[in-house]
Amino acid sequence: MSLYHGGQYFLYKYKRYSDIRLVFAPEDDIAAFGGDPDNFQYPRYCLDMSIMRAYEAGKPAHTPNYLKINFAGPQAGDPVFVSGHPGGTIGCSRSMS
Repeated sequence: MSLYHGGQYFLYKYKRYSDIRLVFAPEDDIAAFGGDPDNFQYPRYCLDMSIMRAYEAGKPAHTPNYLKINFAGPQAGDPVFVSGHPGGTIGCSRSMS
């Protein structure tokens, strides 16, 4: 299937890992805090995330392209992006005070 009648082509490269390990998952009480589990609008007061790690030959896989976490958090005026789906950002630019 060609995009734009052959005017654009995209090459997607991926690697499949068979050894994936759960590193972090929140407890059910904090993951469900805030009530409605189908509420994907912000602000959310839930910790709905997990962290996984891929392994190769028993060692953490070298993956140069990954989502980095800034533990210091964003500063005023920094752009904020959401990874995942659904990833709506309605209200992210509003003050949360």
